[in-house]
Amino acid sequence: MVQNTRAQTLNKSVLKQSLLWQGEVWHARNPYQAHQLSDKDAPGTSSCPQDKNTADGKQSTTLIHHQFTYPLFFLTLPLSNLHADANPMLGLDKLRLCMLCTKDHGDREGNAWLPWIRQLLREENIASANGEVVMQTFPRVFGFVFNPVSFWFCHDQDHRLRAVLCEINNTFGDRHNYLVAHPDERPIEPGDELTARKVFHVSPFFPVAGEYRFRFDLSEERHLVAIDYWVNGQCALQTHIVGKPSKLTAFSLARAVLRQPLLGFSVTWRIHWQALLLWIKHAPFHSRPKPPSQTTSR
Repeated sequence: MVQNTRAQTLNKSVLKQSLLWQGEVWHARNPYQAHQLSDKDAPGTSSCPQDKNTADGKQSTTLIHHQFTYPLFFLTLPLSNLHADANPMLGLDKLRLCMLCTKDHGDREGNAWLPWIRQLLREENIASANGEVVMQTFPRVFGFVFNPVSFWFCHDQDHRLRAVLCEINNTFGDRHNYLVAHPDERPIEPGDELTARKVFHVSPFFPVAGEYRFRFDLSEERHLVAIDYWVNGQCALQTHIVGKPSKLTAFSLARAVLRQPLLGFSVTWRIHWQALLLWIKHAPFHSRPKPPSQTTSR
């Protein structure tokens, strides 16, 4: 594991305000032989190999190479302060240009999010995450959204990150949560690698096997979430979600929507388009298994 001495602590005022982040998602299916993360790897960098050759100078053909980058915008929302920022362009369970719906997250029954995540943390015995919880997610735009993943950043009373709930949706309507934290509940720092065994079907081009390795580098200037998927001893997939912040105002949100008016539709369309490209490349296909009985795993 790589650790950074810089504590992942956000200013209290940042944790208490909703922000809009402009950025991109980068996604790469890695065909090359994996290597183990070593101490010389820079904090926050991927544990997946970046060069195109294996150790013996030959290229691995186990996996098909595929890569893309798309622009996006997302919101971060302090759950204890959801109603504090009145915004005529954004509504919580109200019809607006952009919307947040309680039924899209948490227990999916329309209940408040903060009591739900507090109860989940208690059930998982993560006592240190007793401070602000900040959600990172896509809003509904013109009433539509598909969130492949939303993140719930759970802090302690000193504003240090202690746990992250990764809320996953697939295009079949199934959902699952991965809750990641250090076993001793120490603060999560930039470059720390947290793992979760893969138990949920997301893509038909990968099996339900292996593990995810998460890294979070969260600051007042940038949010970076990196997810590496390892299976059969190889780093098969890399995903980076990155954004730079601005205040969440009616103007900034309207400008973001003008730039990407079909954000919700485009996420779904791009997933199916990339799946078609992988099918054309003859990527191995895995049928959809039954979702796990438990909605949250670690």
